[in-house]
Amino acid sequence: MRFLLLAALVGVATPLAAQRTPVVRLVNVAGPLVLNGWDRDSVAVRGAARLAVSGPKDAIRVDGSGAGTDAAEVFVPRHARIEVRGGGALDATGLDGELEVSAATGRVRVEGALRRVMVETFGGGAAAVGNVEIVGPHASVEVRTPDGTVVVRGVRGELQVTTTSGEIFVGAARVRRARLESVSGAVSFKGVVDRAGTLEAQSHSGDVELRVPPDVAATFELAAPTGTVRSEFGSGSGTSRRFSTGDGGASIVARSFKGQVSVVKQPGADVDLNASGATGIR
Repeated sequence: MRFLLLAALVGVATPLAAQRTPVVRLVNVAGPLVLNGWDRDSVAVRGAARLAVSGPKDAIRVDGSGAGTDAAEVFVPRHARIEVRGGGALDATGLDGELEVSAATGRVRVEGALRRVMVETFGGGAAAVGNVEIVGPHASVEVRTPDGTVVVRGVRGELQVTTTSGEIFVGAARVRRARLESVSGAVSFKGVVDRAGTLEAQSHSGDVELRVPPDVAATFELAAPTGTVRSEFGSGSGTSRRFSTGDGGASIVARSFKGQVSVVKQPGADVDLNASGATGIR
């Protein structure tokens, strides 16, 4: 496999601590793309030698125009801000800076502990439906997609997921602010909402399920105008309920206009991702 080190363009002799946060932009990279974070002050490409690289030391551009559909593996400084524009399937690991992905048409998977992750995908027929999977204690996650399944596991901070026909599954979460919205897909959340935090989960025609710790302190607002609201906290059922647990604390809102809404007591909802067996999201 061909391996091209582009150290001279990034300037390995200059410590990154002496620069502003480096930016790496990947534009129009066709075919599968693998991003690997490493501790070097350099960018390297393996498997797609026709990628063109240009720019100053702290704003590198990797251009895939005319590079064909071969898989490309790119190594970048792990704490850089990475911007991916266009392209197909993406797999990113080992990053702890920021990652912005826009216009991806295939599956996207991000694993690590980034300060910020933003993923936007576009549909293109059944063959191009792309699932999005975000794994790790990222501080801020935002996903926008028209279809496919969105899985977020282990987020620690802020979360926003918006999809048209896709399903949303969130697990092992601890959030300050979270908004989950699908038009026709199911929405499932398992985790902890900070005492002063907010969680809003909504689907127009899919079911909404929340799994939270038995000792949660929150004010709940639950509504299912044409369905049923079920909660393991308190008693009663119907199409809408409003109640508080503990001292109120967090604000938790769940709505489904044509589906069911359920709230379940879930011991261990905030799963340690490093613990043995902590691999599932439900």
